[in-house]
Amino acid sequence: MIVTLILVAIAGLIGLGINVPLVGALIRFRANYTPRSLHLDQEGQPEPHAGPVISNYFAMLFRIKRIEGWSGLWKGYMPSALSSIIIITFVGIIGASMSFRPGGAHTVEIESSFRLVLYASFLALLTTPFTVIINRAITTPHKLPWFAPLRSLQILLTPYELHRPWALYLGPGLLLARSLHVFWLVFVQRGMRRLLLPDFKTVYDGGDQRNMFTGLSPIGVGFYIAFVGISAVLVLTPLEVIATRLSVQRNNSQSGGFGPAAQDEDQPDLEFAGRDEDVIALRPEDQPYSSFIECGKTILEEEGPETLLRAWWVTMAATLIGAFS
Repeated sequence: MIVTLILVAIAGLIGLGINVPLVGALIRFRANYTPRSLHLDQEGQPEPHAGPVISNYFAMLFRIKRIEGWSGLWKGYMPSALSSIIIITFVGIIGASMSFRPGGAHTVEIESSFRLVLYASFLALLTTPFTVIINRAITTPHKLPWFAPLRSLQILLTPYELHRPWALYLGPGLLLARSLHVFWLVFVQRGMRRLLLPDFKTVYDGGDQRNMFTGLSPIGVGFYIAFVGISAVLVLTPLEVIATRLSVQRNNSQSGGFGPAAQDEDQPDLEFAGRDEDVIALRPEDQPYSSFIECGKTILEEEGPETLLRAWWVTMAATLIGAFS
């Protein structure tokens, strides 16, 4: 039993080692702030007011390696490992099975309606703080110590958030974006699967494997695949982009005597990860998104609709894979 647990743990760590660089590039690509508006420089000449323009997901992956080196690709590994352990424990308690990736897809197979409601209600609550910490760990321009979690939290969170952890849930629109994402996958997509496809347990009765797919309708399968693919692009991808933007937006409330965050102060032990430049630009903290709707509208107005569809193919591929699991 102990040997099995050790092997599972090792396999999980190896899997994260592969997954974290890919997810990190995705998060940075979607978080990168690139407004299209123009402003005048000191000489009165118009110049684009934009962050680094990265055209695609793979360009972001290579940019991270060029600026921050190999260590930059594995930013967010430690909080991802911790969150995976806690989420797997939670899933085991409620008797569900799912796959989770930051900002990504969830697949679920739960027997009773009560457990389904329980799963949908608590999944967003459980994952929101981890999403915030993981996404900030990935997008911060600073180096984070691997084995000093308290120091890392001091860099990633404001003093207000450190003293009031529930403030991570109160970020404008973040919990709504996360909840809508889970609701769509757990209820809407799962409902369409039940409507268009038979239960695979009834399709295959354990007899002749040649009769395994006789109960499937090609039209139903086609409609289901089309629905999953289109909704992944038009619904889930914008939700993930908005959730990413809202998760990296820090709560800088200084009420109650809370001062600025560690990364907002000049500290000699605060080291930048990049070489002469940052990998991405984040929206200025003095211009925060005020709500879920306002975030989406502002992205459309400042950066264009293509920003809400960044790396749509990643979401579509992951959702299609999970749609039949």
